[in-house]
Amino acid sequence: MGKRERSALLPSNLPQLQNLIKRDPISYKEDFLQQYRHYESQLTILQLKPDEEAEEFGNLVTFISQVAQCYPQEINKFPQQLIKLLSEHYQNLNPNLRKTMVQSLILLRNKEIIPSITLLSLFYTLFRVHDKQLRDLLYSHIISDIKNTNAKHKNNKLNKTLQNFMYTILQNTTDSTNVVAAKKSLDACIELYKKGIWNDSKTVNIISEACFHSATKIKVTAIQFFLGSRFGEKLLSSLQKSSNNDRFEVKLMTMNLISRIIGAHKLILLSFYTYLLKYLKPHQRDVTMILVVVAQSCHELVPPDALEPVIKAIANNFVTDHCAGEVMAAGLNAIREICVRQPLAIDSTLLQDLTEYKSDRDKGVMMAAKSLIGLFREINPEMLKRKDRGKIASMNMKDFKPLQYGKVRTTEQIEGIELLEEYKKQQMQEGTVENEEDEWVGWEVASNSSSNNGDWIDVSDDENKDNIDDKDDENKDNIDDKDDDDENESVIDDKNDDDEIESDIDDEVESDINDKNEDDNDDDGNEVDKDEDKERENEGKNEDKGYEGETTKDIKISSLATTRLLTPADFFKLNELKMKHKVKQLMEGGKRKSDAIQHNEPSDIVDVNFITGPRKKAKQDYEERIESIKAGREGREKFGGHKKGKKTEGTSTTNKEKARHKAFMMVIHKKNAITKKRMSLRDRQIQLTKRGNFKKKKK
Repeated sequence: MGKRERSALLPSNLPQLQNLIKRDPISYKEDFLQQYRHYESQLTILQLKPDEEAEEFGNLVTFISQVAQCYPQEINKFPQQLIKLLSEHYQNLNPNLRKTMVQSLILLRNKEIIPSITLLSLFYTLFRVHDKQLRDLLYSHIISDIKNTNAKHKNNKLNKTLQNFMYTILQNTTDSTNVVAAKKSLDACIELYKKGIWNDSKTVNIISEACFHSATKIKVTAIQFFLGSRFGEKLLSSLQKSSNNDRFEVKLMTMNLISRIIGAHKLILLSFYTYLLKYLKPHQRDVTMILVVVAQSCHELVPPDALEPVIKAIANNFVTDHCAGEVMAAGLNAIREICVRQPLAIDSTLLQDLTEYKSDRDKGVMMAAKSLIGLFREINPEMLKRKDRGKIASMNMKDFKPLQYGKVRTTEQIEGIELLEEYKKQQMQEGTVENEEDEWVGWEVASNSSSNNGDWIDVSDDENKDNIDDKDDENKDNIDDKDDDDENESVIDDKNDDDEIESDIDDEVESDINDKNEDDNDDDGNEVDKDEDKERENEGKNEDKGYEGETTKDIKISSLATTRLLTPADFFKLNELKMKHKVKQLMEGGKRKSDAIQHNEPSDIVDVNFITGPRKKAKQDYEERIESIKAGREGREKFGGHKKGKKTEGTSTTNKEKARHKAFMMVIHKKNAITKKRMSLRDRQIQLTKRGNFKKKKK
């Protein structure tokens, strides 16, 4: 095709012209201006009749938005014309044309030709249109645009402007169309908060104001945000459906996830414990993991009546005399993990029956029962028998008050503050005390000097005091947010060192526990009584010592926290001292120290090893023994005997070795001949006599 013919077809072939303009904008500028004039004439016609399809106008809008970056001066009025047309006639425009114009504006925004606030204001107005596909397109663009704007650094000025605009939309709900826009505004705030883009107090205040909205949908959405999503309930309902045909492994993973959600967020799903009852049987597949799920789903806010059937099911099915020792130990350990999280879930009668297994011949059962006794010596010794309480718990019975359901025991001072006080005294004795001002070096954070010009809530005169308090809290939250972003690298390094120390301690704890368990498993059953006698002797000697060496008298309150202001360096040193103290206790050893390792503080995740407990190494089967034998033979050819010979490549074997591999019928006659030669004289006489008698019988 010639150049003239191609130029003649360009006005009617917009995709080809678009391609050529992107390659050479200067050469095809006149063609673009011709199409732009055509667009302006079509725009004038559409403003007179906005309800027409105007397919040609839509094609021109798409074409101009695609090449807008090539002619920024010529199309400077183009975005505002589209925005004005949509703002005035968005209800009357053809749906396809309206969607095309919105997509063109999004394209211009991605090319940074239109500012964000201008386009978002229009889009929130378009939420009133009864077009679901268009609303989904607008919502997804709003979220992605705000996310991209705050990708490198937070644009606080833009965020405050958009938040004020969304708050205005939430308040302006005079008709049903405005309610849809307000709902989308609330959904955007919630999603941006969950993504960590708008995680400041202002966003939370916007959502909190929606809790008092007149529209039911908006109110329910805001309330569900503060209550938390119903993710756990949805998972449980899908698990309980009769149409659920998932494999057991998938169901077990779902149960594990539900239990972690319940334990972490302190949820109350009473039907979950009823669902688990059918799996609490010793022959159940992966029953130890089921017991872990049960323990993880317990916390102090679960009603004891809901957990009582679970504990009774474990006790009746696992902790009985006809069960194996491993099964009984797993049941006792599972009950202990449940009681760590909710001590009121078990009654005294059942507890006293379970503690009788402290003298069981099986080491695992005995240790599990003793750990249960040690737990209730701390949390509620009244439920134990008098002989199991110990002297220390018995002496403190007068002052002891067990916790009731829903109550929390508070601490009187900072944990481990006495270690820091002792460290400070040691520094004073050595003369190495640092100045308090020097301790703040490296920990200070620059103050936030930005003004709070983005406030948007107007209150009456009689609420000034409350408004001032809210602003102070907001400013504090903003400062905290910036402090998190501007934290010094030295603090991060110190935290990493802290994590390394913590991981080392965990390794030492596990190694010490494993070594102790292996030593205990090697003992005989007769040593159980000896251990109990030693414990009673130690309790008699250590009348004034607690579970970890603390005195039975009231612990002296440290005056360090009340006489001086603790710096961040002091808190960092306090954590380090507590870790060192824990390591020191573990390294000192002793039976009482190994008992102190037992974790009596609930955690979100339960390890399977805490349920199974220490146990002897299982006997190897035939295949495992063969594999171990073959593994031991590798690399030991030089230690073979001289009969086997240290053969080299190319050497032959002996006749004896060859005869071993021959067929039996080939060597049977040879074996008979060898046997005859080796016969004694008496054997030959007996054989000849038998032959003679045999011949006489034949005759």
